Formats: sequence, structure tokens, C-alpha cells
Amino acid sequence: MARLLLPAGAPGWALNPLLFSALADSMEAAPDARLVREVVFDLPATLGSDHWWALTRDFVLDEMVARGMAADVAIHHGAWSGSDTPPHAHVVLTLRSITGDGFGPVQHAWNGDDIWPAWKAPWVGRCAEAQTRKAGASR
Repeated sequence: MARLLLPAGAPGWALNPLLFSALADSMEAAPDARLVREVVFDLPATLGSDHWWALTRDFVLDEMVARGMAADVAIHHGAWSGSDTPPHAHVVLTLRSITGDGFGPVQHAWNGDDIWPAWKAPWVGRCAEAQTRKAGASR
């Protein structure tokens, strides 16, 4: 499962993945410019696939998209492809904000080494909450 998540008010063309990628690429003058950053989150296997998307979507919307990032989210699980890869989410984030006017300036802080630690504790907390809710619902 994969989906593009956009900030409120993003232009309609941003919903077209090919057009989005082409316009993002055209914004950069340097041929070696970094356009995106990828983050990989482990998903709690005990939740099951029914809960993975909601957990990931809500976190990405609250922590990343709310800052102005566009996020391309994909969920993978080895059982779906015949491997033993644990469940995880790949989140590809733009390094430029996106608004109703299109792409904004590069946000260098979004590519810094300190942004992952700022997301780690909230992610772990949300995973724990989701597991607690699921356990409570199954009683």
C-alpha cells in the first residue's frame, strides 16, 4: 500500500505523482541536489496490517505533513512478498514545503540529523498506545 499525503491547501497538480516528481525535480538548479529524505519506521507486528496504515498515516500527518512536507508513504511486510522482512513503513519526504502556491524554499532543518530523534519518541509512544488499544478491544 502506498499513498501521497499532502498539506492542506496543496495545489491539485500535487496529487499527480508523475507531475509532482517532475515539478519537484525542476525546482533544483544543481544536478546533484537532494530532493527528498527517506525515513523508515518499524511497525508493531502484533498490530497486524489492519492497523498499520491508520497508525502510520496519523503519525505522518501530525508530525511531517503538518510542517508543510509532502509525504509518499508505503507499507511493506515480508509475508506479502514471501520474505521474512518485518513490517515497516517507508516515508519519502520533500525537503521543500508545499503550499497552495506550489513548492517553497528548501527547509534544511528537515534534512538534519536531529530530526529523527525528535520523531522517535512520539512514534514509539503511538505504537504503544495502538497496541494497548488493540489489547483492550480484544478482551
